[in-house]
Amino acid sequence: MLGTTGNDAILTDTTSGTSLQAMRQATKDVFYTTVNSAAFENYVPGAIPTWQSTAYIIEGVVAVLAVLGEVLIIRGYLKKKAATKR
Repeated sequence: MLGTTGNDAILTDTTSGTSLQAMRQATKDVFYTTVNSAAFENYVPGAIPTWQSTAYIIEGVVAVLAVLGEVLIIRGYLKKKAATKR
C-alpha cells in the first residue's frame, strides 16, 4: 500500500481491486479536505489573493532596486576606468 515515511511511499500492489479502491478513497478524502479548508474560503475564480499581490509588488520593487544598483555600479566603474586612462 502507501506509506508516509521514507521509501515506503510507493504503491506496490497495483493489481488488487482492494488496493486501487483504497487509493481512490484516499485521494477523494484528500481533495475533500483541501476544498473544504480555509484554502478555498471566499474563493473567487480569477481573483488574486492579497498575499500574492503583495508578494508581486515586493518582488517588483526588489527587481527595480537591483537594476538601479547595477546601473550605479557600472557607471561608477566606467568613471573610475575613464579617470585612470587620463
